[in-house]
Amino acid sequence: MNLFGNDKKSHKVDEAHIHHHNDVILCQRVYLQQANRQWFDADAWRKQGAQVSEPSGGRGAAWFVTGQLPEGEPINWVLKHYRRGGLIARWVKESYLWWGLDRTRAVAEFRTLQKLALAGVNCPTPVAAWVGYKRLTYRCALITQRLVGAQTLVQLLAAQV
Repeated sequence: MNLFGNDKKSHKVDEAHIHHHNDVILCQRVYLQQANRQWFDADAWRKQGAQVSEPSGGRGAAWFVTGQLPEGEPINWVLKHYRRGGLIARWVKESYLWWGLDRTRAVAEFRTLQKLALAGVNCPTPVAAWVGYKRLTYRCALITQRLVGAQTLVQLLAAQV
């Protein structure tokens, strides 16, 4: 099976891939030398002194990460792990069937956000996506820039009551 699937579409020029065993990180090229698997671990950010908080609602798979990279660059990111919903979530929490990198949820969202931003839509800027695959399944996560002042749908509805 081709690791990158059969998708021959062109993508934004500034994305880069990092491969390590069964892990792939897709990131903006500016982060190529810095991005690593620890970026996708909320506890690793806490150990580095970053402020990590969980927004209310959802499946408990997203964290706001505020701090700085080891090189000193300030960050205000959202780290999201993809988790299943519905009935299947009782048995399978984070695994999805592997059909190639281009067909993973994190990579699809990373590239969709790139296209939306290029079209002038006010949306989070994708920073990096991680995909860990094993045999026939994969897990994944996405990091985006946090939109200042953005609210969840629950927060917006609660404010209207």
